[in-house]
Amino acid sequence: MTIPSNNLRLYLGFLNRLEQVQVTAATNVIGSNLRVLGVVEGKEELRDLLEKTGIDHYVISSGDLTSGTFSSVAYAMTPAGIVDALDREFQKEDDILMRILEGGSITEDEKHFSPRTSLTVCSACVKTEDGLATMKSWFSGEKS
Repeated sequence: MTIPSNNLRLYLGFLNRLEQVQVTAATNVIGSNLRVLGVVEGKEELRDLLEKTGIDHYVISSGDLTSGTFSSVAYAMTPAGIVDALDREFQKEDDILMRILEGGSITEDEKHFSPRTSLTVCSACVKTEDGLATMKSWFSGEKS
C-alpha cells in the first residue's frame, strides 16, 4: 500500500528493546524533517501511543539508493500486532542466545539473525500535523 507523504510516519529506535523506545516523527517541514518526540517505556506504553496516534502500518525498506533499487512497502497491522511481532523478534534473540550458552546447536538462519534496531511505522489516515499534536499531548501526560 502507498501511504501519502503527508501522513504520520514514526521512526521507532529500540534503545533497550521494548523497554525504552525512542519515538521520532517526520514533520513534513522543510529544513526540519525529523523531530524526536520522546522515549516510550515498555510494551504497554508503546501499544497505547501507536493506538492513540492511529498507526496502522509498518514499513519494510530494501535495496540501495545509489543504484536506484531502493523501495519501501507499507504493510497493514494493528498497533497490538506490531508490538507483539517486535516482542517475538526480541524473544527469538533470547532463545538463540540461551541455546548457544547451553551448548545447543543453531540453524544457519539463526547464525545470521540480528535483532531489529529500529522500525518505521505509519498511518494510512492520520495526517502528520494531527499525529504530532496527539503525540505532544500524549508525551506531556495526557495519555487518556
